Amino acid sequence: MSICKHLKGFEREKPNDRFLNNECVANLNEGLTLLNRKRSNWAVLLRDASVPGKYRYQLFDETGFKEHYTFETLELAFLDAVAKGYWERDMGALDRLFKSKVWVHEVSFFD
Repeated sequence: MSICKHLKGFEREKPNDRFLNNECVANLNEGLTLLNRKRSNWAVLLRDASVPGKYRYQLFDETGFKEHYTFETLELAFLDAVAKGYWERDMGALDRLFKSKVWVHEVSFFD
């Protein structure tokens, strides 16, 4: 299910205040996980542990964590993720992937 039906077509628009003031953004929470079906990966919204007071979205796929992007607010992190195709809420993604053989193998490679 899409995070908000009225965000359809967002990738063709420039982010603006109308999105910052809508119910979708007003009810954002840390930990929101969004799927990008075209890339088969996810973005999770978090506080940025390395930059106090900032927020990030962290990308990951079935092989582990990838890059992250840091923003001034959670809302801006969300809008950037949506603009890059992360539309679909998938709150169980990390739990499912943590248990997969591929994730365990790839992550254990770095231990």
